[in-house]
Amino acid sequence: MITVMVLDRESGKLEIGKDPKTISELCADEKNVVWVDVLRATEDDYAMLAEEFRFHPLALEDCRNAHQRPKIDEYKGYYFMVLYEASIVGKRKSLELNELNLFLGTNYLVTIHRNPLRAVDTAARLWPEWDERVTSGAGLLAYLLIDATIDEYMPLLDDMSDRIDDIEDAIFESFDPDAIRDIFLIKKQLLYLRRTVVPLRDVFNTLLRREQPIFPREIHVYFQDVFDHVIRVADLIDTPSRNARFDHGRVPLAFRQPDERRDEAADVDLDDPHVHDADRRNLWHELRVHARAQVALRLRRLAVVDGCRRHRHLLLSALH
Repeated sequence: MITVMVLDRESGKLEIGKDPKTISELCADEKNVVWVDVLRATEDDYAMLAEEFRFHPLALEDCRNAHQRPKIDEYKGYYFMVLYEASIVGKRKSLELNELNLFLGTNYLVTIHRNPLRAVDTAARLWPEWDERVTSGAGLLAYLLIDATIDEYMPLLDDMSDRIDDIEDAIFESFDPDAIRDIFLIKKQLLYLRRTVVPLRDVFNTLLRREQPIFPREIHVYFQDVFDHVIRVADLIDTPSRNARFDHGRVPLAFRQPDERRDEAADVDLDDPHVHDADRRNLWHELRVHARAQVALRLRRLAVVDGCRRHRHLLLSALH
């Protein structure tokens, strides 16, 4: 489904529902800012975009193939960007990432996505309200859309922080086997988020260099503001207070529970086909560290009970 919105920079009037076949004519009028939003694009839609905008076939091919990495590609007269809207959904607190593809030109923005996005609704609502800045062209619209997307990460990370606090309470007060699964779930979600957010640094570095004069210099400060938000979100994901319990070579407190509980939780995640090889290696490393800790603990107890030094060399070897 294609929705064409046109904002007149002189009058500030917004028209919604223009005929997609008139897009090239609308863009030819410099006083217009054109937003083409495509939901669940069909092959006919891609053919229309290629005809009206002359987009590069490689960029359109990236739109057809889902799960592109966050990036920005420069083409003559426009940028092509990929980013993701993130949210926590369902009772199982699953992480949902929805891809958003953008084509940013001097006076047009084209957005392509497979699912309805909150950021698109937010940008559509705010765009006419920023009437004093409509002369900034499509750059302002792109800022509103990208800023709404990045801002969604902050409450999501707050929710993860609250869940981590709940897990800690469950471990300290009365051990809950489900807490182990929750730990691995949050770990994977943080890894996915990091892969989604960190590449955006390069995206905004490219936009801020302004090698193509697609948007005026006064928009530069707005993209700088979004770039600061990206850096803040990336720092929150990497901060030790959130991620220390998942560092390589460290064993979370919950792993120091009885062996059968630890094995039950580990088997679930290690057999998960969605777990990456690097994550699986880290999990096996944590299992080995956990086993050594259990051996050391038992030897220490044995040495205390016997009251002698005959287990001292075994204890020292286990600890090292």
